[in-house]
Amino acid sequence: MADMKKGNSANLPLSPKITLELNVQPEHNLFERYLSFENYQGKFKRLKVSFKKQSGLIWESSGFPDGISILESLVNPGNRSYWDKMYFENRGGTTRLDIKSLKIVMVYADPAGSSPHGSALIVNGLDLSKVNHAEIPMVDWPINMILLEGYDAIDLNEFRKRSLHKWGGLINGDHALVRQAIEDFGKSGSDGTDEFGSNPKYNPDLDNLCTEFVTWYYYENNIKVNGKSVRDVHYGQQLREMFEAAGKLYRYNSGNNLQGFVHAVTGEKYTPKAGDYLERRGPEGSEHSMILYRWLPKDLSSPKSDDHQNQALVINGPWPVTLRLVKVHKDETASGDGLPKDYWLGRID
Repeated sequence: MADMKKGNSANLPLSPKITLELNVQPEHNLFERYLSFENYQGKFKRLKVSFKKQSGLIWESSGFPDGISILESLVNPGNRSYWDKMYFENRGGTTRLDIKSLKIVMVYADPAGSSPHGSALIVNGLDLSKVNHAEIPMVDWPINMILLEGYDAIDLNEFRKRSLHKWGGLINGDHALVRQAIEDFGKSGSDGTDEFGSNPKYNPDLDNLCTEFVTWYYYENNIKVNGKSVRDVHYGQQLREMFEAAGKLYRYNSGNNLQGFVHAVTGEKYTPKAGDYLERRGPEGSEHSMILYRWLPKDLSSPKSDDHQNQALVINGPWPVTLRLVKVHKDETASGDGLPKDYWLGRID
């Protein structure tokens, strides 16, 4: 069973928050522009945005004249490639915009799992206590470009990547699959009904996509498990068994002396690294698949809080692709009404 909501309204993007900081006062204080998305066939979906002056040289999105159904449609099966190219467009407006910086926050109904919170927790310059995994700044960058009158567009793709690298705390040593997944933050949905390439992003079914989310990035980065491709691996149990056969499966031991991941057979302790596979299991077996991003042992956190004992920051998806804090130790030692969970880890090469 996959820990994800299906493609229903609870997981559709909400109205994004868009902020413009300009270098000079424009001719008009009210204007409309477009946040546009292009798929691999060159087709566009455009979200019309109204802007209103807030203060000084700051303008914010004040409404969406045509609604946000275009944005919501990007989540539908077959439309995921629209997310891959983004533009800020003028389609006939007479106001010239000298843009200093642009911020586009994609907003979702709160995804499953926990946002980091509490006292400051700094990892690689990223304060996890301030990360809201339901609000993802797909663009937040000083672009210093002019959007001309009439028909003009600013390509946002490089700005998007830089913004997400910064928000996600990417470092030079991170695996390529981690970089690729972070560059997908803010996107949502499946993409299995078209013929885009040899490995479309996820199949058209809306179940079990969390495992396909993981294996897609593994496949794209030529990561094999037990010498085998994971391109057609759709279920967490399948992936777990492949790591077990390869001798690279570890279980979380919540005991007093061995609080960490140990080899399923030898008991050898292992420190998780970015890109590893993290599986959560419950009474009925595999529940959820995730990409391990940062392992947060107790000594990186407040020793006074149970919430900060052996946590994992993971890359979660695809409803939406975002960061998620997993309270590994607390989940495994849950008592009372909460059903304890078991966490297992697959080590990638």
